Amino acid sequence: MANSNTSTSIKQWKRTVDDKLCTIEAQVKEINKRVELLLKTARVPKHRTRLPATRKPLSFSDLDIRQLQHLQEAIKVNLCTFVDDLSLEGGEVLDRLVEENCINDEEYHSIRSRSTPKDKCRLLMVKIKNKAPHVILQFLKILKEQPVNAHIVQKVNESLEQISKTKATRKCLICVMKATVDIRDIADELLSKEMIQDELYEEIVQAESPQNL
Repeated sequence: MANSNTSTSIKQWKRTVDDKLCTIEAQVKEINKRVELLLKTARVPKHRTRLPATRKPLSFSDLDIRQLQHLQEAIKVNLCTFVDDLSLEGGEVLDRLVEENCINDEEYHSIRSRSTPKDKCRLLMVKIKNKAPHVILQFLKILKEQPVNAHIVQKVNESLEQISKTKATRKCLICVMKATVDIRDIADELLSKEMIQDELYEEIVQAESPQNL
């Protein structure tokens, strides 16, 4: 009698389990159908590219690599104009220079700490004149956007054209790079991307003339 009851209980339990499995299987199939339907009807959102703000270009329309070689000289020729006429009032020019990576924070605070406007301009030009050509161009572009400083850019432009016409000697690109690019800045980026070893980075940093490396 006991065995009969046990057998009946097991059969009932099996039927219950089978029923539940069938229910779960049906639910899984329904879920799969809904997922497939969603995948077919879902729309992939379009990637929106944020366009940079457009700015008026400089008047250096015919600027080429030969003229870039003479940028530093054009800056020096107009040094007195920069010192006498460059307006840094309000701090907008210096703020923009930091934003555009023309000067770093240390240079920014050093310039701001000078007591007179002319001393500020002198120190700024000391920092800028030995920068890479693209930095100088960005510096001039920022000044061009300031009506009070735009005439300085025009004078630099005129000097640049004159120097380009009178200078017969052309430097090789490697010479220009060695004169204008700080290899230590490149080493910072390479080490941060793990593209050079620590030993090479330390050698560059500790070298007295890193440009020769």
